[in-house]
Amino acid sequence: MAKADFIPGPADELDTWEGTFFDNIDAVGTACGLTPQQISDVKDKITIHRANYTAQKNEEQVLAGKVQATLLNKKIAISDEGGVRKMVGIMKANPNYTLELGQQLGVEGPEITKGNQPTLKVALEAGNISIFYNKEKNDGIALLSQRGSEPDFVEILTDRHSPAVDNRPNLQPGVPEKRQYKAFFLKGDARIGTESAVVTITV
Repeated sequence: MAKADFIPGPADELDTWEGTFFDNIDAVGTACGLTPQQISDVKDKITIHRANYTAQKNEEQVLAGKVQATLLNKKIAISDEGGVRKMVGIMKANPNYTLELGQQLGVEGPEITKGNQPTLKVALEAGNISIFYNKEKNDGIALLSQRGSEPDFVEILTDRHSPAVDNRPNLQPGVPEKRQYKAFFLKGDARIGTESAVVTITV
């Protein structure tokens, strides 16, 4: 019976596998005809690879912290008390407010065209999440996501060539989480139409 490749695909599983191989290659390799130099060489290669993987994971954790800080600051700037949405609401309620002033400030959104909405599909590819969409005659999409324990959907990227790719690490490394996505079409940098249906994947 044919066997699958013994090298694990996921990086974390490969790291664990390499640790086991490293710990046992001296005894097993010697018994099975490898020379001390061959054993030393392959252990050196494994050591370098595992060190690089550890450095990568550390950088991913730092990046994940920065992403969360940026999302929090966006919420504070846009949605919290004293933020943009509150100030715009005050201005639009003022009798001096006009459409021209709103357009000058960039706070008049585009007209919504009913039925103009993306269709999304998601797939896990090479450890990242690919989000496929139909662009039709639009310029691209604004992609929103809610993952794990996050309370709200937030915009994570704009994309102009399907598929969009979400390569963020999980909120808790090694713990599976549900991610949900929805999107709006873009004309230039402005959202148009109606939001897509929500699609879900567990990673």
